[in-house]
Amino acid sequence: MHGKCPSNSEMLGGVIGCDPTLISVIAENPNEHYRRFPIRSKRKRPRWISAPSGNLKAIQRSILDELLYKIEPHTSAHGFYPGRSIITNAQLHTKKCWVISMDIKDFFTTTSKESVLETIAEHGLGYNPQLWELVVSLCCLDDCLPQGAPTSPHLANLCFIELDKCLVELADSNNLSYSRYADDMTFSGTIMPPNMTELVQGIIAKCGYELAKEKTKIMGRNKRQTVTGLVVNDKVTLPRTLRRKLRAIRHAGLTCGWEEAILQSDLVDSENEYWGYFALQTMVSREIPNHIRIS
Repeated sequence: MHGKCPSNSEMLGGVIGCDPTLISVIAENPNEHYRRFPIRSKRKRPRWISAPSGNLKAIQRSILDELLYKIEPHTSAHGFYPGRSIITNAQLHTKKCWVISMDIKDFFTTTSKESVLETIAEHGLGYNPQLWELVVSLCCLDDCLPQGAPTSPHLANLCFIELDKCLVELADSNNLSYSRYADDMTFSGTIMPPNMTELVQGIIAKCGYELAKEKTKIMGRNKRQTVTGLVVNDKVTLPRTLRRKLRAIRHAGLTCGWEEAILQSDLVDSENEYWGYFALQTMVSREIPNHIRIS
């Protein structure tokens, strides 16, 4: 006699190393396993986060590590994939006459559940369509990608592959460099077409995306050129103001204690946030001062 065929939850559980029963329970109504809240921002409208519950987040993390990372995004996509970072993103745009950055409006929520399913099912990886449908149901919320799930950045990158190809073609035809970090697209080169924004908007509109036009920045050599927060005029560096603030926090931390240093700072609200900046500074400089330690 043949054994019973495993359910989709059992198949997925075996692939990602998670409890099939837990997967099955959450899959009955994934929307119930999110908490939605705004985060403070200097922008006029708040950014809303849809945070998955601990169990769903753990399943999504396993899906990402054991399954989705096997599908590579386009080489121009530098965010949220092993071996790529805001630094590799910025390095393409050093010593350029012109740098233009554009933001995609509502990047995650514009990426539809249907688009996610079509994209990952196309790559296959030897799994049946029902397994992919289960994966997508566990990674989407209200028929789109939730901003807060660990799987959303990589899935958005995958759904953007064809558009990245088109944007690379646009860049190549104008002797420009192109890269993208999540919703932040950057072009750079010697001569920038005067209708560059319109050309990019025409390409991304094919899949329903829209530029946040108020965030577009055009930067010549006579001003500070930044790419995902890093200065790229001559080499990739942190902005001088940020370096100065980090030095002040470090000095206060060593002389007054870290709790007092964080209270005095207008940059960070916690030690973890400071050490996140410090890790970025270390990545950029490739130097780790020996005297910097947390007690």
